Amino acid sequence: MSKEFSGDFQYKIVDNEAWVSGYYGDERVIFVNDKYKNYPVVGIEGMISNKTVTTFFVPDGVKVIGKNCFSFCENLNHIRLPDTLVSIESNTFSILPSIQSIKLFEGVSKIGHNAFNSCKSLKTIYLPKSLDYIGYKVLENCPALEAVYYAGDESDWRKIKAFFNEQVRKIVVLNHPAK
Repeated sequence: MSKEFSGDFQYKIVDNEAWVSGYYGDERVIFVNDKYKNYPVVGIEGMISNKTVTTFFVPDGVKVIGKNCFSFCENLNHIRLPDTLVSIESNTFSILPSIQSIKLFEGVSKIGHNAFNSCKSLKTIYLPKSLDYIGYKVLENCPALEAVYYAGDESDWRKIKAFFNEQVRKIVVLNHPAK
């Protein structure tokens, strides 16, 4: 594994694939390229505690957003996630006070523990039918949360290992396609 910089981004190369492993700039709107050199960008990690970014565009081709990736990015209020995303690791979006809505596309199968914990302004989240695991405390301490829209039906929902508290369970809307 090698780590190297390109502009304000740090990358690591693992098994002929690139991961964004850090951002050290002060731009408010971030676009990440889908390739670094000739390597496809398949993962993002290491944006922890960035105080300037407000909007982040995750490129198509990214499959994983790593642990703690966007935690404490206090001004992040919009994130565009690709339809290639498969896994959101633990604490990925925890403690984002400005984010109001999250949309996950079909193909996401895992949401790790505390992934959206303490997102104080989060009102809606769209979950795909493809989910088969939702970690504990994923939506804890989200007082503005109004609805959890799930694309599957009740039998699909029961198959997911979801650790939602009673408050969250009461606002799950089934059979709702992502908008």
